[in-house]
Amino acid sequence: WNGYVSHSYNQYVLLDDDNTLLTVDHGDAYPRSVVMVRYNKKAPDASAFGGNRAVYVLPMGGSGAHTGVSVGAFEASDTAYLTAGNSVDQKANPYSTGTIRNIFVTSTQKDNFSADGTTEHWITNYKYIEYTDAKGNPQKTPEAVVTTPHLVKLNGNELMLLWTESINVIEDNKPVPSTIQKSMLLNGNGEPISGIYSFDGPLSDCKPIVVNGNILWYYTNNSAPVFYTLNPEDVRKVPR
Repeated sequence: WNGYVSHSYNQYVLLDDDNTLLTVDHGDAYPRSVVMVRYNKKAPDASAFGGNRAVYVLPMGGSGAHTGVSVGAFEASDTAYLTAGNSVDQKANPYSTGTIRNIFVTSTQKDNFSADGTTEHWITNYKYIEYTDAKGNPQKTPEAVVTTPHLVKLNGNELMLLWTESINVIEDNKPVPSTIQKSMLLNGNGEPISGIYSFDGPLSDCKPIVVNGNILWYYTNNSAPVFYTLNPEDVRKVPR
């Protein structure tokens, strides 16, 4: 395997603590999958040619340029390599890239770098709400629309998952959306160790970082940067 992916809609590069080089690509055809590659040689001697290992961590259904997936993060714990994103049901029949997306986290074990060593964790499970509009016509709308998530490494055994939801409530025969931020603590294998915590501070494209034990990022308000911090202990208090 030489690490070739086409078309690659998004790419991530990770250097693990032991200088192992890995990449993640969002491929639409060759392969049609979120694919992780672990390079045979350590950095800086890693090469794209020969002896590298690839794992399809989120295989996709269908064909064509649309995949119904958005990848947001790639991190390493002490035991596994994790990706996070949102996706439609890739195993649905009939298959469609335009249906409800939910938040996923994949975990690939370091000591079993293979499809068998990879687990998909679905964090949300939103469905459609069926309702009747003001004219008496049947309609449906997603319970919530999720954004592409962030994944922040707190330490070798804990990570924080963060995302935004636009939640729909039916009022006066029409969906009324409200936006809220969500977060959850995961262990090193991508498994939830807290419930979902809700908060108000907007997320952004800025990848959050850890500063003095808190998670820190910024968003903009009328072009001015606004910094926001989240205490992981507040999230830890939410029961599963």
